[in-house]
Amino acid sequence: ALDVVDRCLHAAGHEPRVLNRDRTDVYWGSCFGNARHLNNGMRVESSRLAADFVDYIGGDDKLLSALRASFERRFKGSAHDRVGEMASTIPARIATFFKLRGRTIAMESADATSFVALEAAMLALRLGEADAAVVASGQRIESPLIPLAMGARGLLSQGELHALARGGT
Repeated sequence: ALDVVDRCLHAAGHEPRVLNRDRTDVYWGSCFGNARHLNNGMRVESSRLAADFVDYIGGDDKLLSALRASFERRFKGSAHDRVGEMASTIPARIATFFKLRGRTIAMESADATSFVALEAAMLALRLGEADAAVVASGQRIESPLIPLAMGARGLLSQGELHALARGGT
């Protein structure tokens, strides 16, 4: 994302150091990116709920450990839980890298995410809430269900659908 934003800024004729950094917003759209976030949130929250449950029934540490291990297997952990994999970290990292101090906004709106991000940025510019905006979007396909869902909505050609189902990009 950093490389793409850098190339886009240069292609648009804007060196990052020339932008009014205090009034340059960063909008990031990620489509279908919620599964990992939900799993992380569920894993963290399930640990707390397990402790509450064990405390409520008067269980012991062995039961608590077993419940937590079960939730850990079900929701799988990550080194970036709750922070590093949240979509909001992407525009924050872009803003930090380019020293932009406007708003950083992450959004998700299924197949319309890019359009929603662009519309939000245009609205901020029209209302004078920002002098410039960086709009970027990205998608990591984490499940074979995503291309199938996009194909069912007519958003992919048959060739694209087959390439994605085989692990292509």
